[in-house]
Amino acid sequence: MSLQQFCQNDAERYASHSAGHQHNFFHKYDELFAVTRRYDPMVILELGTHLGASTKCYHDYFVNSKILTIERNKDLINMFTNKHEFPRIEFFWLEWFSASSPHAWDVPKFDFATFPYQKFDIIIDDCVALPPDFNNPIDQVHVQTQTFNRFYDKLNPGGMIIIDCIQHDSYVDIIKNAFVGDKSKIKFYDLRHMINHYDNTMLVYTND
Repeated sequence: MSLQQFCQNDAERYASHSAGHQHNFFHKYDELFAVTRRYDPMVILELGTHLGASTKCYHDYFVNSKILTIERNKDLINMFTNKHEFPRIEFFWLEWFSASSPHAWDVPKFDFATFPYQKFDIIIDDCVALPPDFNNPIDQVHVQTQTFNRFYDKLNPGGMIIIDCIQHDSYVDIIKNAFVGDKSKIKFYDLRHMINHYDNTMLVYTND
Protein backbone atom coordinates (compact mmCIF):
# COMPACT_ATOMS: atom_id res chain seq x y z
CA MET A 1 0.00 0.00 0.00
CA SER A 2 1.19 3.49 -0.81
CA LEU A 3 1.78 6.18 1.80
CA GLN A 4 -0.89 8.37 0.26
CA GLN A 5 -3.50 5.59 0.27
CA PHE A 6 -2.55 4.61 3.81
CA CYS A 7 -3.25 8.13 5.06
CA GLN A 8 -6.39 8.58 3.01
CA ASN A 9 -7.84 5.36 4.45
CA ASP A 10 -7.98 7.05 7.86
CA ALA A 11 -8.23 10.72 7.00
CA GLU A 12 -9.34 11.68 10.49
CA ARG A 13 -6.23 10.22 12.16
CA TYR A 14 -3.86 11.35 9.40
CA ALA A 15 -5.32 14.70 8.35
CA SER A 16 -2.16 15.75 6.54
CA HIS A 17 -2.25 18.47 3.90
CA SER A 18 0.29 16.37 1.96
CA ALA A 19 -2.02 13.40 1.45
CA GLY A 20 -4.17 14.89 -1.27
CA HIS A 21 -6.18 17.55 0.55
CA GLN A 22 -4.25 20.68 -0.34
CA HIS A 23 -1.09 19.09 -1.71
CA ASN A 24 -0.24 15.62 -2.91
CA PHE A 25 3.37 15.38 -1.83
CA PHE A 26 2.79 11.86 -0.51
CA HIS A 27 2.03 10.76 -4.06
CA LYS A 28 5.53 11.84 -5.07
CA TYR A 29 7.05 10.38 -1.89
CA ASP A 30 5.58 7.05 -2.97
CA GLU A 31 7.38 7.29 -6.30
CA LEU A 32 10.66 8.40 -4.74
CA PHE A 33 11.05 6.21 -1.67
CA ALA A 34 7.99 5.44 0.46
CA VAL A 35 6.77 2.21 -1.11
CA THR A 36 10.19 0.67 -1.68
CA ARG A 37 11.57 1.66 1.72
CA ARG A 38 8.49 1.21 3.88
CA TYR A 39 10.04 -1.53 6.01
CA ASP A 40 13.60 -0.25 6.07
CA PRO A 41 15.02 0.86 9.45
CA MET A 42 15.37 4.51 8.53
CA VAL A 43 15.92 7.72 10.47
CA ILE A 44 13.40 10.26 9.19
CA LEU A 45 13.80 13.89 10.21
CA GLU A 46 10.77 16.17 9.89
CA LEU A 47 11.27 19.93 10.11
CA GLY A 48 7.99 21.40 11.30
CA THR A 49 5.70 19.21 13.40
CA HIS A 50 2.73 21.58 13.47
CA LEU A 51 -0.25 19.48 14.66
CA GLY A 52 1.53 16.22 13.90
CA ALA A 53 -0.78 14.77 11.23
CA SER A 54 2.08 13.88 8.90
CA THR A 55 4.25 12.84 11.84
CA LYS A 56 1.70 10.24 12.94
CA CYS A 57 1.41 8.94 9.40
CA TYR A 58 5.18 8.51 9.06
CA HIS A 59 5.28 6.61 12.35
CA ASP A 60 2.49 4.21 11.46
CA TYR A 61 3.50 3.66 7.84
CA PHE A 62 7.28 3.30 8.20
CA VAL A 63 7.00 0.61 10.86
CA ASN A 64 10.73 0.12 11.45
CA SER A 65 11.82 3.75 11.29
CA LYS A 66 12.68 6.32 13.91
CA ILE A 67 10.78 9.58 13.37
CA LEU A 68 12.45 12.76 14.63
CA THR A 69 10.32 15.87 14.48
CA ILE A 70 11.41 19.42 15.21
CA GLU A 71 9.04 22.24 16.10
CA ARG A 72 9.75 25.82 17.18
CA ASN A 73 6.38 26.26 18.87
CA LYS A 74 6.45 24.34 22.15
CA ASP A 75 2.67 24.68 22.49
CA LEU A 76 2.20 22.60 19.34
CA ILE A 77 4.39 19.84 20.74
CA ASN A 78 2.36 19.88 23.93
CA MET A 79 -0.85 19.65 21.88
CA PHE A 80 0.30 16.40 20.28
CA THR A 81 -2.00 13.95 22.07
CA ASN A 82 -1.46 10.31 23.02
CA LYS A 83 2.29 10.39 22.59
CA HIS A 84 2.46 6.93 24.17
CA GLU A 85 0.82 5.52 21.03
CA PHE A 86 3.81 6.64 18.96
CA PRO A 87 6.90 5.23 20.70
CA ARG A 88 9.22 5.73 17.71
CA ILE A 89 8.60 9.48 17.49
CA GLU A 90 11.05 11.80 19.24
CA PHE A 91 10.07 15.43 19.67
CA PHE A 92 12.54 18.30 19.70
CA TRP A 93 11.88 21.92 20.49
CA LEU A 94 14.62 24.20 19.26
CA GLU A 95 14.98 27.87 20.09
CA TRP A 96 14.87 30.19 17.09
CA PHE A 97 16.52 33.55 16.67
CA SER A 98 15.72 36.49 14.42
CA ALA A 99 18.09 37.17 11.57
CA SER A 100 19.50 40.66 11.28
CA SER A 101 17.86 41.48 7.97
CA PRO A 102 14.46 43.18 8.31
CA HIS A 103 13.23 41.06 5.40
CA ALA A 104 14.33 37.72 6.85
CA TRP A 105 12.11 35.43 8.81
CA ASP A 106 13.35 33.45 11.79
CA VAL A 107 16.21 31.03 11.27
CA PRO A 108 16.55 27.84 13.31
CA LYS A 109 19.47 27.02 15.55
CA PHE A 110 20.38 23.46 14.68
CA ASP A 111 23.36 22.44 16.76
CA PHE A 112 24.75 19.07 15.73
CA ALA A 113 27.16 19.20 18.64
CA THR A 114 24.24 18.60 21.00
CA PHE A 115 21.69 16.91 18.71
CA PRO A 116 21.57 13.16 19.46
CA TYR A 117 21.46 12.07 15.80
CA GLN A 118 24.11 12.73 13.18
CA LYS A 119 22.93 10.84 10.09
CA PHE A 120 19.55 10.68 8.38
CA ASP A 121 17.86 8.77 5.57
CA ILE A 122 14.99 11.12 4.78
CA ILE A 123 14.71 14.80 5.72
CA ILE A 124 11.41 16.55 5.06
CA ASP A 125 11.30 20.33 5.32
CA ASP A 126 7.65 21.20 5.87
CA CYS A 127 8.65 24.18 7.93
CA VAL A 128 8.60 27.92 7.26
CA ALA A 129 8.09 28.59 3.57
CA LEU A 130 9.67 31.57 1.87
CA PRO A 131 7.44 34.62 2.29
CA PRO A 132 4.83 34.98 -0.48
CA ASP A 133 5.54 38.69 -0.91
CA PHE A 134 7.47 38.27 -4.14
CA ASN A 135 8.60 41.91 -4.19
CA ASN A 136 10.54 41.66 -0.95
CA PRO A 137 14.23 40.78 -1.09
CA ILE A 138 14.94 37.19 -0.08
CA ASP A 139 17.54 36.89 2.63
CA GLN A 140 19.99 34.08 1.86
CA VAL A 141 19.82 32.81 5.43
CA HIS A 142 16.10 32.10 5.21
CA VAL A 143 15.27 28.58 6.32
CA GLN A 144 14.34 27.18 2.89
CA THR A 145 17.46 28.52 1.22
CA GLN A 146 19.66 26.82 3.80
CA THR A 147 17.98 23.44 4.29
CA PHE A 148 20.14 21.68 1.70
CA ASN A 149 23.31 23.31 3.06
CA ARG A 150 22.57 22.31 6.65
CA PHE A 151 21.85 18.69 5.93
CA TYR A 152 23.26 17.42 2.64
CA ASP A 153 26.41 16.04 4.27
CA LYS A 154 24.32 14.43 7.02
CA LEU A 155 22.57 12.00 4.66
CA ASN A 156 23.20 8.29 4.51
CA PRO A 157 23.86 6.86 1.02
CA GLY A 158 20.66 7.04 -1.00
CA GLY A 159 19.16 9.56 1.42
CA MET A 160 16.98 12.47 0.39
CA ILE A 161 16.20 16.02 1.48
CA ILE A 162 12.74 17.20 0.46
CA ILE A 163 11.59 20.82 0.60
CA ASP A 164 7.83 21.11 0.22
CA CYS A 165 5.67 24.13 -0.61
CA ILE A 166 7.92 26.23 -2.83
CA GLN A 167 5.98 29.49 -2.69
CA HIS A 168 6.89 30.84 -6.10
CA ASP A 169 8.60 29.47 -9.19
CA SER A 170 11.34 32.09 -8.95
CA TYR A 171 12.37 30.64 -5.57
CA VAL A 172 13.53 27.41 -7.20
CA ASP A 173 16.64 29.09 -8.60
CA ILE A 174 17.13 31.11 -5.40
CA ILE A 175 17.23 27.92 -3.34
CA LYS A 176 19.44 26.11 -5.85
CA ASN A 177 21.89 29.00 -6.13
CA ALA A 178 22.25 29.16 -2.35
CA PHE A 179 23.34 25.51 -2.28
CA VAL A 180 27.07 24.96 -1.91
CA GLY A 181 27.03 21.32 -3.06
CA ASP A 182 26.34 19.59 -6.38
CA LYS A 183 23.31 21.41 -7.79
CA SER A 184 22.75 18.67 -10.39
CA LYS A 185 21.48 16.44 -7.57
CA ILE A 186 18.51 18.76 -6.96
CA LYS A 187 15.29 18.09 -8.85
CA PHE A 188 12.15 20.20 -9.03
CA TYR A 189 8.74 18.54 -9.04
CA ASP A 190 5.68 20.51 -10.11
CA LEU A 191 2.50 18.72 -8.99
CA ARG A 192 0.07 21.50 -9.81
CA HIS A 193 -1.35 19.53 -12.75
CA MET A 194 -2.67 17.08 -10.13
CA ILE A 195 -3.90 19.54 -7.50
CA ASN A 196 -3.99 23.12 -8.69
CA HIS A 197 -2.63 24.81 -5.60
CA TYR A 198 -0.02 27.52 -6.04
CA ASP A 199 2.65 25.85 -3.86
CA ASN A 200 2.02 22.20 -4.76
CA THR A 201 5.68 21.94 -5.70
CA MET A 202 8.82 20.49 -4.15
CA LEU A 203 12.60 20.32 -4.45
CA VAL A 204 14.48 17.08 -3.75
CA TYR A 205 18.19 16.52 -3.18
CA THR A 206 19.34 12.90 -3.44
CA ASN A 207 22.62 11.61 -2.06
CA ASP A 208 23.26 9.11 -4.85
